[in-house]
Amino acid sequence: MSQVRDWTDAQRAAIEARGGHLLVSAAAGSGKTAVLVERIIRLIADDGVDIDRLLVVTFTEAAAGEMRDRIMQALEERLAANPHNGHLMRQLMLLPKASISTLHAFCLTVLRQHFYRLDLDPEFRVMDEHEAQLLRLDVLDEVLEAAYDRSEPESAFSRLAIAYGGAGGDGDLRQFILALHDYARSLPDPVGWLRTCIRAYRELDEESFAGSPWERELAQLAQVRLARAAALLRQALAQASGPGGVASHAATLEADLERIEKLQRLAAQGLGALAAAAHEAEFPHLPRAKAGEGDPEVREAVRKLRDAAKKIVHELYSSWLARPLGEQLAEVRALAPLMDALVEQVLALDEAYAAAKRERGAVDFADLEHLCLRLLEDPDVAAELRARFDEVLVDESQDLNGVQEAILTRICGGAEDGGRLFLVGDVKQSIYRFRQADPTLFLERYRRAAPYAPRMPAGNGERRIDLQANFRSRKPVVDGVNFLFRQIMTPAAGEIPYDPAAELVFRAPYGPGGVDAPIEFHLLEREPRLLRAAAEAMQPALVEVAAAVEAPATEGAVAGEEAVGELGGDEPEDPLEELNALEREAVVAAQRIQELVLGGEALVWDKAAGGYRPARYGDVAVLLRATRHKANAVLDVFARYGVPAYAELGTGYFAALEVDTMLALLSILDNPRQDIPLATVLRSPLGGFTPADLARIRAAYKEGDFLDAVMAAAARDDLGALSRRLRDFLLRLEDWRTRARRGPLSELIWQVLTETGYFDYVGAMPGGRQRQANLRALYERARQFDTFARQGLSRFLRFIQRLQDAAGDLGTAPAVGESDDVVRVMSVHKSKGLEFPIVIVLDLGRGFEGRAGHRHLVFQRELGVGAAVVDPDRRIAWPSLLQAAVRERRRREELAEEMRVLYVALTRARERLILIGSGRNLPRLCGQWAAAASHRGWPLPDGDLLAAASWLDWIGPALCRHRDGVPLRAMAGMAAAPADETVAQDRSRWDVRVWEAERVAALAASEAAVARDAVDWRAIAALEPLDGVDDAPARAQLADRVAWRYPWHKLAGLPAKQSVSELKRRWDRANREEREEGAPSVRLPVRLARRPRFLQAAGRALTAAERGTAVHLVLQHLDLRAPLDEGGIVAQVQAMTARGLLTAEQASAVDAGQLARFFASPLGQRLQRHAGNVRREIPFTLALPAAEVYPDLDPQVAAGERVVVQGVIDCLIALPDELVLLDFKTDDVVKDALEEAVRPYMGQMALYRRAVQEIYGRGVTEAYLVFLVAGEAVRV
Repeated sequence: MSQVRDWTDAQRAAIEARGGHLLVSAAAGSGKTAVLVERIIRLIADDGVDIDRLLVVTFTEAAAGEMRDRIMQALEERLAANPHNGHLMRQLMLLPKASISTLHAFCLTVLRQHFYRLDLDPEFRVMDEHEAQLLRLDVLDEVLEAAYDRSEPESAFSRLAIAYGGAGGDGDLRQFILALHDYARSLPDPVGWLRTCIRAYRELDEESFAGSPWERELAQLAQVRLARAAALLRQALAQASGPGGVASHAATLEADLERIEKLQRLAAQGLGALAAAAHEAEFPHLPRAKAGEGDPEVREAVRKLRDAAKKIVHELYSSWLARPLGEQLAEVRALAPLMDALVEQVLALDEAYAAAKRERGAVDFADLEHLCLRLLEDPDVAAELRARFDEVLVDESQDLNGVQEAILTRICGGAEDGGRLFLVGDVKQSIYRFRQADPTLFLERYRRAAPYAPRMPAGNGERRIDLQANFRSRKPVVDGVNFLFRQIMTPAAGEIPYDPAAELVFRAPYGPGGVDAPIEFHLLEREPRLLRAAAEAMQPALVEVAAAVEAPATEGAVAGEEAVGELGGDEPEDPLEELNALEREAVVAAQRIQELVLGGEALVWDKAAGGYRPARYGDVAVLLRATRHKANAVLDVFARYGVPAYAELGTGYFAALEVDTMLALLSILDNPRQDIPLATVLRSPLGGFTPADLARIRAAYKEGDFLDAVMAAAARDDLGALSRRLRDFLLRLEDWRTRARRGPLSELIWQVLTETGYFDYVGAMPGGRQRQANLRALYERARQFDTFARQGLSRFLRFIQRLQDAAGDLGTAPAVGESDDVVRVMSVHKSKGLEFPIVIVLDLGRGFEGRAGHRHLVFQRELGVGAAVVDPDRRIAWPSLLQAAVRERRRREELAEEMRVLYVALTRARERLILIGSGRNLPRLCGQWAAAASHRGWPLPDGDLLAAASWLDWIGPALCRHRDGVPLRAMAGMAAAPADETVAQDRSRWDVRVWEAERVAALAASEAAVARDAVDWRAIAALEPLDGVDDAPARAQLADRVAWRYPWHKLAGLPAKQSVSELKRRWDRANREEREEGAPSVRLPVRLARRPRFLQAAGRALTAAERGTAVHLVLQHLDLRAPLDEGGIVAQVQAMTARGLLTAEQASAVDAGQLARFFASPLGQRLQRHAGNVRREIPFTLALPAAEVYPDLDPQVAAGERVVVQGVIDCLIALPDELVLLDFKTDDVVKDALEEAVRPYMGQMALYRRAVQEIYGRGVTEAYLVFLVAGEAVRV
């Protein structure tokens, strides 16, 4: 860019390096977008490359737009410094057609150009995601129905459906087929991968299993678990050998440790050797200590550690090591026919889905990539695209999938063949595996590439550059992120090492005067039993609060569960208990936000202002791992504490009152014989009926459905107004049903919303802005649906139902802009790519939710499909060897993804980072974490990391090793300092706050008080009487305030700008009111709809106003030097019509005879004589005192106020010694009524005189009102 920038050495290398494939691993906040833009600009300006010879691929359309804007700005800056540079000018012209887009958009362009090579319809369209989803579901129904029809009871497909269909149908199997189809289509060869997936079921035996990927996966799992058991035994041995220990215990533990180490060596040889050593997994009883020997607490700690180690080994040998490998492999081979049937259905779905799309002339997004890849298999097409682009540049390359990687490689060519590929991304921020992103592609490329050397010559090959400098976050945030991830991000647990090349380097340019606040870590107790006990001990008033906290145990693991070896823990928890824990965390967050914003505790750097300012609500982001069912709880707490907040919810859309009402209306437009939707609409503002009305309707007709009752009640005469209202409703309903059949659905929805006023109605309700956004979103979905190949109201409702079935719900529509001063509550995924001055991460104790999918079926790229062995007769299932291996790999991949999500969450913060989480039984939980304090070396043991049940189980042990982790170690009863001094004295700074049971109980009490205060507002809303005191002075003051009126309210209601015509109409009304004072007023009915002009009779006459406009157009454009007799005027009017100045209707409305009579008059002749001095249609603007325009205003109110008056003067003869003003009128008046006709125009003419005076600096000498119909010019 033209501006001088202090690039780091690594950034400069990424900008200037040329040739081959260059991978830039850009850490969070490292300025990757700026580097990418600068590289493009240098390629253009320094290397002479045209912008249209670069292919720039972004992850989203928004990112592509931003990239294009940045490139344009950079080019304009360079051009400003060198305005005669023709090459840069050319780039600005080429930029609009440059290939800067998502990969999908690029593939679409390629397919449009080469459709004939693929037998594609040249007019093919890209299906919307929802249309494609609906079509695929329909196709799957047909595929499975056909499979059922042709299958015998004992066929492979029938057994597949029975074994894996799920309870009460085949829903589980359907979902797995769809998931497998989705994933296969993210790979370059879907069919080949699917067939490879199931090959092992036919071929695996003991010989081929040895050394296979499945055996290596299970052996690695065994090694990790045995290593964790060994670590637990070492801890136990250290305590047994120390003060208070028992010597006999130490000897037994030494033998135990030797046994485990032997098993570890066997595991390295393979599963066969490990399985054969089952006898080594037996642990002897721990010797009984002698009376008075050792410290009881030490003995108990030793026993618990040894029991945990024994449990790990026992679980290992009671799972897939419990039976001979040959027997288990035979079970795998027996599953081969079922797996063949599974893949057959996936392939049948793919084929039928492709046929359905061809029939519609459509493709979906995955087709864009696969068809493009197929095109690139043609050497001519690949060579053409390779010749078109000098370099391919890819942003967010960590989120590529296999197909996308193959496309890019084929376009640019291999690294050794001169292909130029520039990829930038950060695998630590790859969090879209659930959308088929494959971070292993980035990792494999990173490991292959050679580190870039500063003086490395340009050339072929693969090289890599690490961008570590962080220009976003303050030093405490950078140091804290490094401290945490050095310990937890390992190749086994996080798929990558957090080595020096991965660490962040602080480079953020914050000005002096700011505060480097430490990272806050708040840990709250959530154990109901402890909270109740604490509340009871504090005061009886808290018992009720604590009782509200207690709840049964819940599903899903949270930090502190007893489970040692398995993800997810043993004890299920109740969602209510988890929700309450989150609400308490939200209270802590709300209090901190108010302290930071209202208490003036935080200053934030304002880059635009170049200085610090107090923090605002809009500076704060609250991040959740998932917002579903949780964001609303946070918003409710924030609302009670006066914290304005907003969340784009992943749920709540279909449940929203306004959406539910409109969907109910659409349902009865499709089929009115649906009682619940009909009652919903009647009870809603669309119907306007009360519950009592509905009861009377049902009482009028007790049989049949509710529509029959409505129609019967509408036909009765004894129900009075109710019958009339029902008849009106039924007429409207029939009208809407007719429109639904005849026009676009979206148009009907919008008409209903506007005609009934329902859109405005919901806008006036609480949360009206959000409600209106929801209705707009429904309209947009319908408009989207209008483009589908198959439309109709019934299909739209089915489409909506499919959406609900597939996703459960949709997020509410966004209703807040970026500039609104509110706290943003969002998921970590939504925050990706964003940054905030203050970040609060909640729900750290949320249990990891595995996405392995089906209970008995799971898949993974390398290991294929893993199926459980199912015995339908005995209704039992157990994991096969393959399923155990695949599920373990998926579990590790998901844990690595969770770790990357945590990294993204923490690196969103610029200035302050606050972490809040809850754990059950903090003394026990911290005791488990504190064991990490005895560990030496930066990375924590992989076994501990892989056993984590939540983010807390990574953060807690890491902080226990830090000097600031004293509160955690104290909670664990640990007095000793951490063993590793280097880790303990790390430069990061933490503010650790433990909210033990007593503090949480007090917090709950304060929250209850806030909630009680909120009840008063609810009572007001419900018009319930409130207790209060009779304070007469206060009431009088309140009455004065309520009765107060804005002193200038009359002025505020008047326009500040008026046209002369509007003023004339105002004066006319005033004159009429004077004349009609005392006359009875007649209120005319309001016309609700005006008949469109195209439906009115053809050849209708123009209105008087339209005739006047036509005559003025003619007078404006007449050539005054040409003959102006009737024939001459007719000729000129015809010429104007031919030029498009007049329509034929306007021309026919002009009376040429009337105009000819005027021009034959003395005034008309005068115009023609001075044709060169005639000015026509002179616009003017006057600023007049308000009292002149609105004479009825109070002089004091009007004093000093001015009104802008605009107008146009028809005609002015501007001679050196005189100014003659003419205003033409087409009023139909006779000569005898001229005096009366002139009066309304006197004020208008006075304004024209005043305007001429201001324009010419001299007064009007003569002024005339020319009445063309009467043929008279009246001097005024």
